[in-house]
Amino acid sequence: MALTLRAWLRNPGQRKTIAHELRVHPQTVRYRMTRLRELFGPVLDDPDGRF
Repeated sequence: MALTLRAWLRNPGQRKTIAHELRVHPQTVRYRMTRLRELFGPVLDDPDGRF
C-alpha cells in the first residue's frame, strides 16, 4: 500500500502509469486507492491536503 500511495502522489490520477510502474493491473491500483481513501479520507484528493 505504501508503494501505491507513493506512486499515486507522484502521478495523481494516472492509474495506468501507476500500474505500469508497480507492475500490477490498473484495477489493482483502483482497489488500493479505494482502500487508501477509506484510511485517509478526502485529503488525498485535495492538493493542499496531500502537501
